Amino acid sequence: MYCDFVERTERLTDTQFRELFNAICHYAQFRVEPTMSDRAADYFQMFKPTLDGDYQRYLAQCETNARIAAEREEKKRTNRNELHEP
Repeated sequence: MYCDFVERTERLTDTQFRELFNAICHYAQFRVEPTMSDRAADYFQMFKPTLDGDYQRYLAQCETNARIAAEREEKKRTNRNELHEP
């Protein structure tokens, strides 16, 4: 969670905050906007761009990591083949 999320949600009741928190967690895991009360939905829409941006950065990092791992494995295979050549 982000510190500014806490500051922005101070006016929510405990029930509304819990509803919003559950919605954020659900959205982060399943990428589906859950049904919620109007007040929680308004707050959710305020946070959604941050969640989406973080998710896009996560996907980009996953792609980078996969590419680096594939390159590393290819290099290992190449080195092994070079060692076994007569």
